[in-house]
Amino acid sequence: MRETIVVMCLFTFFGCNMPKEKALVLEYDNIMIYTDLSNRLEKGPNDTMVINQITNFFVTDCVRPGFKVSDRSSISFSRINTFKSNCSTAKIDIGEIGSLKEKQRYVNDKSETTNLSFDIHKFKETIVCNYKEKDESGLDILSLLYNEINSGNHIKKPTFINGEDDTTKIVFYNHLFLFTDGYLEYNTKSGSSDFYFSQPQIEKVREYCKTNKIAPDEAIKNNPDFKLRPLKSENNKYVRLYIMETYDRGLNEQKGTLKNTGDLSDNNILRLVWQTWASESGFKGFIWKQMTKPSSLPKDYIKAMIIR
Repeated sequence: MRETIVVMCLFTFFGCNMPKEKALVLEYDNIMIYTDLSNRLEKGPNDTMVINQITNFFVTDCVRPGFKVSDRSSISFSRINTFKSNCSTAKIDIGEIGSLKEKQRYVNDKSETTNLSFDIHKFKETIVCNYKEKDESGLDILSLLYNEINSGNHIKKPTFINGEDDTTKIVFYNHLFLFTDGYLEYNTKSGSSDFYFSQPQIEKVREYCKTNKIAPDEAIKNNPDFKLRPLKSENNKYVRLYIMETYDRGLNEQKGTLKNTGDLSDNNILRLVWQTWASESGFKGFIWKQMTKPSSLPKDYIKAMIIR
């Protein structure tokens, strides 16, 4: 009887304190690339170099052929305005491939034309095709971006796979790269300027800061006239924005100097306006990058930037 009681006590003690098996979490990346092909291209941004690095990152750090057994990552490319384009969009979604065997063949096999290597080559060709064309200036970039996020299946959300003994959580990191100079120059036919923020508005912020002796971040935060109308969406909370290759029109390219420097430069004021809009619209995160130089583009530029 005594032995039975001891065994029951031990079972009770150790059974209640045994570590519970944690749910398995699988993480994948969903990379979306959008580009504004307006007259900003005349300034010679290095979009294609950076986009090629994003594409290479997708292969080496997301799909990882030869190392990763199964992947569900995806990458897509589109100009922000596809209505008048003669070029297609591009997408590679490893998660859409059926069986594990098919997925492994697609990722690792280089002998056929229906594999990852071939599709990456076609993906880059699509980018080259699009950059040979040019859009009109004054696109409604923010509304077009909003429509992309909330239409189709561009955004990937967490899902769960329930097994007999455990649950697997599938997590996707949605990285949205937008290539634009940062100036927003769209007016509606009715005259609305909800999504217009260019040099006249920047100058108003600058003068307000000088007159009131406050920093631009404080001026923008507390003054509705210096803000863009938020575009809120349930999907935004899954998306991290990367605004790439932004430009300052106050730059004297011959002298390499800015008309306005520091906190009151065009680029910094635009960054703060975009950042406020992204925060008030409910995006997961926001990163702003100025135009790069080919000679100073680090090999790990994208890898060091990506946040999961």
